[in-house]
Amino acid sequence: MINDLTFKILFCLVLDVIMLLSYRWFLFWIPMITVAGLWVPVAYDLTRETRYLQTYMEMVLVAFFFFKWVRERKDKTSAGLFGFGLLAFPALLNAEGHFAFTLWISLLILGGVGVYHFFLENMEWILARDVVDWTTLTWSVAGLWTKAYYARQLDQPWMYQRGGGIWASNHVGGILLLLLPLVKKPWISAIAIVFLLSNFSLGIYICLTITLLGWMAIGRIGKGSWGILVTACIAGALFIGIIPNNELAVSYLQERSGMHYAQTDSLTKGLTARFTTDTRWEIQQAAITMAEQSNLVGVGLGGFVWHLEQAGYPPVYSNAHNIYLTLLDEGGVLFLLAFLGLLCYSLNLARKTNKTVFVSLLSWAVYGFWSGEIYEAASIATAGDYYNFLLILAFLGYSAKASKKIVIDQDHALVPAPV
Repeated sequence: MINDLTFKILFCLVLDVIMLLSYRWFLFWIPMITVAGLWVPVAYDLTRETRYLQTYMEMVLVAFFFFKWVRERKDKTSAGLFGFGLLAFPALLNAEGHFAFTLWISLLILGGVGVYHFFLENMEWILARDVVDWTTLTWSVAGLWTKAYYARQLDQPWMYQRGGGIWASNHVGGILLLLLPLVKKPWISAIAIVFLLSNFSLGIYICLTITLLGWMAIGRIGKGSWGILVTACIAGALFIGIIPNNELAVSYLQERSGMHYAQTDSLTKGLTARFTTDTRWEIQQAAITMAEQSNLVGVGLGGFVWHLEQAGYPPVYSNAHNIYLTLLDEGGVLFLLAFLGLLCYSLNLARKTNKTVFVSLLSWAVYGFWSGEIYEAASIATAGDYYNFLLILAFLGYSAKASKKIVIDQDHALVPAPV
């Protein structure tokens, strides 16, 4: 008889084979990889330093895509993505005790160039089979289930549990903000928006508002989409619990809005108090100190929590709750500048190619001031956010090539080919 740990590792190996055989569904497998990576560490209470071992499935698939990219024809964007990945490696000099963890995430980021190439080459197949829709639904349903699971464990009302997502609501929130513009089915969009609303995150609310208002401004919101908004608002109201005489709901809303903390009945004063006294400011001050101590080289991807003590803060946060400060701290100033260049390039390409995606990318960039990670290091080592960003970049590249092809075909139709 094999023990429980051996069984789970063997199960993951079998799942790995299934994923390799159905690699075109890679986007859909990302949340599954996250769950599998958490399964063993959570059950056996392994340290963060060893948890990267449980995400080997992700590395196998990413390595598979990377070596395919090396052998096949490359586009110009690939060179920039490869350079971006390489810029994470100098921070290994400061990784110290978490070298293996940092190296693992750095390799995942470097291998992202292969993931981008895979998305670009298979975009037509991915769109035809609604892979984005089913992936969005998986993230949303898993998030809602996690809320219910944690609520039961902590004996809390499930609608007020903020542990949504797969052990990280901010992590999944950023992913859904990226995927929403490519979702085709209105009912899946509605479920995703309801899940985002149920996280009770001020950052998500602001960015979701930016997304929806931006879509309305460019004419994306049609009759069918209004149904999504109405459904989401009704469901959101039920989650929030705006019901007369619901003391628990009122108390929770006052806590989330800062009214309890500021000891005021004014929503404006409460929100102002939240902004000015938010613990994120303390985390971000620690991030600035950390950047100075690393001489702007970085402490290694995923190494934020290990270096908090050196900055004089308790090691309880896995990132700076700000994507830009986190990348500066962990990857260094060159890594941050490269990411900003990549983001600006993507925004410019979206502005020319697809206004709907442009709005969502802009919203995601704003969300970066609250969270918006490109890799997850709180529970496991995964670059799932980065892969979803690469999907959007590949979609824009595919759309640009498709539009050029249409122009060429039209020209060929108008101008007879030489005899």
